[in-house]
Amino acid sequence: LELVSSLMEAGTRILSSVDPAQLTVENLAKKAGVGIGSVYDYFSSKDSILSALLDRQIDENLSRIFNLLEDQRGRDRDTALAALARAMADQYLSNRKQLNLGLFRLAPLLGRLP
Repeated sequence: LELVSSLMEAGTRILSSVDPAQLTVENLAKKAGVGIGSVYDYFSSKDSILSALLDRQIDENLSRIFNLLEDQRGRDRDTALAALARAMADQYLSNRKQLNLGLFRLAPLLGRLP
């Protein structure tokens, strides 16, 4: 769904620069260029938005890891591990650092992790 994708992209942009506690349904709707009601058509609460963003971030991180591991197939273990370590460091240091840290810090509050 195009609207859900727009909402997720808007949420990602917001969370790349602010703490997840500062995300509101109102600023998400504004950033996505839709009405608040449109947000509630797909998400029941701020927590459901954050949970969906967390799922998306986990999926993206895992996809990067699996793709990297596939790219390293056939290489020696040390080379593959060095490439994986570089990729994970790049991910951590990227502009998504705020998004990753904020969402994973909220995961227990969302009932996602102990």
